[in-house]
Amino acid sequence: MKLTVSYNEILAYVKANYHVTPGLNPVDGHTLDVSYSPMKFLPEIKMRLHVEKVEEDSVMFTYESTPGSMMLINGVLGFLQEKMNKEGVEIDTRVRTVCFRLSGIDRVKDVCRFVALDDLSFEPDLIQASVRLK
Repeated sequence: MKLTVSYNEILAYVKANYHVTPGLNPVDGHTLDVSYSPMKFLPEIKMRLHVEKVEEDSVMFTYESTPGSMMLINGVLGFLQEKMNKEGVEIDTRVRTVCFRLSGIDRVKDVCRFVALDDLSFEPDLIQASVRLK
């Protein structure tokens, strides 16, 4: 079965909850460019996310950026890692990976008892997850 969420829905959620509006641009089926302009006179921060591995209850992303942006991104990710549930998100800034262990994230762990993730892809207007019943 296919589950989808549009980029517009994601952007509306991020804007309503975090008061920022990033740019989302799919590059190919497993790669997404994310950009953000923090202030008028600061350069845009860009990051490329790539779906590296999808398993039944986890998704691993690799990320890359310019050296200047990478220092800022690694700092933010390090800060976020201290605030997040260690069972649900694993961040390794040395090898630039972020792994979401879905069964360790409170909001989705109940769903993981019934469905298994097969793939995650970035389409032109939406993100699509392919799942199957367990």
